[in-house]
Amino acid sequence: MRVLIAFLSGLLAAFVMTGCCGGERASRDVEHVEEALAAYRHDPSPAAAADVEAAFARLDAKIAAMRAEALREDEDDRAALDAEIARLEARRSDLRRESVDTGMRAAGAAAGDALRTIGESLGKQLEEAGRKLREAASGAAPANP
Repeated sequence: MRVLIAFLSGLLAAFVMTGCCGGERASRDVEHVEEALAAYRHDPSPAAAADVEAAFARLDAKIAAMRAEALREDEDDRAALDAEIARLEARRSDLRRESVDTGMRAAGAAAGDALRTIGESLGKQLEEAGRKLREAASGAAPANP
């Protein structure tokens, strides 16, 4: 029975190492994060940001499942899974950094738009105040727009 368990554990580790099982799914999860980030860069809406966070949650869940799987393996078989987990965690960190950068750019653009709108509004109000001052100084009755 121990021989069978050892054989099946080795077989499972081989599948994971070749990407036939967990690694392939994790790669798809990485691709989903990349796709969600690309969509967020194109349209920095709250819905796109939520899609990015959902994709990260799926990737985090997959990494956690792989960690649990690695802990069930013998130490000899664990090395391949640990290497795959480390690779995924490094890629996740890179993608998270990109996500934060994209969010900061989107926030900066939104702040710029808000300041532009405020500036335009203040400019119109100053023009109106200047017009009224000129009319009052010339003695003309102010015109109501």
